[in-house]
Amino acid sequence: MQFTANPDYFISELPLLDGIDVAVVPDPQVRITTLRTGQLDLLQPALNEMLPAIERFDELRWAQSHDPSAGIEVAFNTSRGELGSLALRTAILKSWDPNSLIDSVHHGQSFISVGLPSNDPEWLLPASEIEPFFNDRPGLLDLLDGYQVPHGIILAIRVGEFGDEYLETARSLAKAMESLGLIISVERVSTRTFGEDIWSFGDYDVYIGAPPPQSSATSMLFAVHHSRGPWNTTRYASERLDSLIEQQSIESNHIVRRDLLHEIQREILNGTHLFRPAAKVSHWVWWTHASSNVAHANSAHLTRIGNRETSRSATVSPISSASSSAGNSPLENIWRTIPESPSISATLRPSTTSAIIDDAAWVMTQPDPCTLMSSIASSIIRS
Repeated sequence: MQFTANPDYFISELPLLDGIDVAVVPDPQVRITTLRTGQLDLLQPALNEMLPAIERFDELRWAQSHDPSAGIEVAFNTSRGELGSLALRTAILKSWDPNSLIDSVHHGQSFISVGLPSNDPEWLLPASEIEPFFNDRPGLLDLLDGYQVPHGIILAIRVGEFGDEYLETARSLAKAMESLGLIISVERVSTRTFGEDIWSFGDYDVYIGAPPPQSSATSMLFAVHHSRGPWNTTRYASERLDSLIEQQSIESNHIVRRDLLHEIQREILNGTHLFRPAAKVSHWVWWTHASSNVAHANSAHLTRIGNRETSRSATVSPISSASSSAGNSPLENIWRTIPESPSISATLRPSTTSAIIDDAAWVMTQPDPCTLMSSIASSIIRS
């Protein structure tokens, strides 16, 4: 895949590079070898791929980035019987400890998130405001003083076959729910069934899986969280949340919009219906001739990367799988939702770099974009 810099990009001096050539490198060993031999400029590897490389080569730089919109998603269908009770949903979260999974399953390489795509770290609600919603024994006891969990509630957790970590999350959540006296079953479903029954039709009590593709915070908020959103499968409705979503979409002041997005995330958390118990932490590795820090979850930063060695070609490979990090462009998110999909690599032309694509800054020139996107979408459905 070849991408050329968009001459009409809204920042006239960007992007710094002329283009990005993207290829597919399925094998992890080949991917890291091509980095070591200088055929790649930039790589988004798994942690176990990155550590040996940076220990061996002094010219490699590395950084960590947090993608709050990627990773494992949990949703409660508020239209399903007792799950319509805010008190019950709150009790479930206060009885569950996602951080134990982050330590044991993800080796500390994830974090709890509301799931909002972010172009700016300041948009994110701090962990100090998110953590109290979970694993809060004193808060649970206070809640149960005024609320009695009904007996005999039978609920099913539908978990997509996106990887072992998703099933481990389902089992952990089921155990917490059973501690409240609920009768829980865990149903494993194929990724195709997950996409059709859950994403499209909302057929679930509780689901655990990969989030659907998202292109921006505003598009996600209107599609998933607004009461009239086409992908609002949790059926959660809040007039205040709708108003906040609409206000931030037309707000041009950066500080005011940040504050609105913080308030939106608080409102979503207060609704206890949709969140990421294990959002993705990614790692980037690059050679020193790449002239910018690349540690960002989205792809806008690629516009500011230059190639100090403008006479040479180079390559970049962001990793891509159902549980891996991706940025906020549609292309990145579609790649991310394909289970066990191969990594993407890219070749830098004389003033180019290789990486994931910012859809505003880069124009695909080969192959035809419609053909490519149709092919990727077909792969998702077939899986």
